[in-house]
Amino acid sequence: MNLKPSKMRGIKSEAMLLAAERESEQAESGFEVEVVRPPREGEAGQQVEFKGYERGGEDTTKRLKKKDWEEIAELLRTNEAGEVCFKEAESTLGLTSPGGIRVTCQVKTLTNSKVR
Repeated sequence: MNLKPSKMRGIKSEAMLLAAERESEQAESGFEVEVVRPPREGEAGQQVEFKGYERGGEDTTKRLKKKDWEEIAELLRTNEAGEVCFKEAESTLGLTSPGGIRVTCQVKTLTNSKVR
């Protein structure tokens, strides 16, 4: 919601896809890629946030500038548990479930990897 829509292969996209990647000699392309999975407990359109960087009362409809997103994206990775993190391993990307439990966005296998 806070990223500007863009065209992908000539089609307008208003979604964001995050994926982990790591170099791999076995992969034909030279690296492995795995799509980040949102928590099953989440609902379509529910906002995910990094722990410790919750937006609180801020205007959540405000769009990020491309430069700001690029700076954030450089600091995204997966931790040893496969959770998407910002800067440090404790700042995981996730949401609070209807039951009040924090659940995270994860990958199955590409731990300690770059996220794009």
